[in-house]
Amino acid sequence: MTERKRLDVARQIRNSFSLPRSDAPGQLPITGEFGVGVLRKWYFARYNNFLACTGGEPEARRKLLGVNDGQKIFLSRSIAHETVGAFLEDSARFRASARVTAYNGDALALDVDAPAAGFVSFIDNWDSGWRATVDGEPAAIELLFGTFKSVRVEAGAHRVAFEYRPRFFGWLAARD
Repeated sequence: MTERKRLDVARQIRNSFSLPRSDAPGQLPITGEFGVGVLRKWYFARYNNFLACTGGEPEARRKLLGVNDGQKIFLSRSIAHETVGAFLEDSARFRASARVTAYNGDALALDVDAPAAGFVSFIDNWDSGWRATVDGEPAAIELLFGTFKSVRVEAGAHRVAFEYRPRFFGWLAARD
């Protein structure tokens, strides 16, 4: 008989912002390791397209995906870059800061301080159920490289939030 272990999922979710990820294909681990590789029969066309289009810059892509350091929040002046390398250079020059104040897998809150207008990008796949706010006001989610969530912020201090609320669950709540 194998030993059972209780997973501290809340701690694992919090750690997802600081632990390096694995880009090995076919992994969906239940340990502290987070995967960004492709799972067979798991269909995210936008993400698969991103991987196909960025195959020529593997090191830049690994940095963006957090394989090196677990980073998944980037601040930049623009999200209209042709290459991942150009986006990362923009992000490195943009002297903004972001601090995660809450995250549970479905909702992310950040305190952001931007020296100029720019974008906060959450390197996590977009779906139509995602919503965003900046300082409590609805904000349009734009897509970085066609798959990752980004919102525009003006210069200054802001509270940025992303929340996943699929329409199906809203429909269920409306029935009660």
